[in-house]
Amino acid sequence: MSERLRLIRGMVDDLRRHGGSVAATNGCFDVLHAGHIRSLGQAAALADFLVVLVNADESVRRLKGETRPIQPLAERMEMLRAIRAVDLVLPFYEEHCGAELKAIAPDVYAKSEEYRGHQHPAEEEALEACGTRVGWLPRDPRYSTTDLIQRIAAAEKHTHSGDVSARALP
Repeated sequence: MSERLRLIRGMVDDLRRHGGSVAATNGCFDVLHAGHIRSLGQAAALADFLVVLVNADESVRRLKGETRPIQPLAERMEMLRAIRAVDLVLPFYEEHCGAELKAIAPDVYAKSEEYRGHQHPAEEEALEACGTRVGWLPRDPRYSTTDLIQRIAAAEKHTHSGDVSARALP
């Protein structure tokens, strides 16, 4: 375990000694939208302290393609830290956050139901080893980062083509 993860584990252990519980969640959070804010609020409601694990830039590229992330890790983390429901934001650099989950050993791992049956084996192993339960969060199909990026690109295309009527997004 790295020194960074040891320090975080110590902080989490102190919280638990004082009767607190810990939830963790993870994601790219590339272009924040209302769906992210709502799911972070739901995740925070599952425990006293919410840790958000964020995919580093190279991890996002491997998952989403060469044009992503739109925003670099430091900016994504800054925005997440500004959200009231979030207590701690940590990056992870692999394609999974198994090591971070083992170190944090959250009481609950909040994950969108769209990932049910599709978790990375290293994450499943970490959660099982820690005795962490998974809190499945409902996914609102109205919100998608990929869809939002496509809508912005379409609006930009129409704006530059002189079609001002396309500026308002539905």
